[in-house]
Amino acid sequence: MKKHVIILLTAALLFGLTACGNKKSNDTSETNPPLDSSTKISSQSEAADESGSDNSPSSSQSKEQPPEYLDESQYSGDKLEIVQLINAFVKYRYDEDKEKYLSLLDKESNIYPADQTAFQLPAFKVQRAELQTEITITEQKSMYVSQVNVNEYRYDQKDPFTATLVFHKDKKPDGKWKIFLYD
Repeated sequence: MKKHVIILLTAALLFGLTACGNKKSNDTSETNPPLDSSTKISSQSEAADESGSDNSPSSSQSKEQPPEYLDESQYSGDKLEIVQLINAFVKYRYDEDKEKYLSLLDKESNIYPADQTAFQLPAFKVQRAELQTEITITEQKSMYVSQVNVNEYRYDQKDPFTATLVFHKDKKPDGKWKIFLYD
């Protein structure tokens, strides 16, 4: 309980500092280990499009074009890892892969379900994601934090939905970016 309060206060502090123009770092490190190969989405979806194969898991997807992902070639280091995380977030919802979707979420956040077996993926799927804000990374005492606004163009909606995602990564050598908040 105490840890949840500290994390929520940290997220609130991040929002406040961002609004006040705090010191921002463009990249914390260029040598961070990349996310696993399953999160490198762009080239996999392009290859599937070129081959014309339909690997969709459900019949409802057979009428939908696969999602368009953020261009990972424009980023490096921590920013690349965050873009890969956003792309994986879109992909796993589209693929309806609950296990991989949950692996992107911080287990200590309030968006991580207490009962994974009863958890249902969001009913909507994102057709295209666009960054609305630049990726900035703020250094905290024990972690790095990034807040990004993303326009989500959903299959079933005409207008985009602007989602706020908060990511954080422990400063430990094996720290990995996780989604802490999705609103």
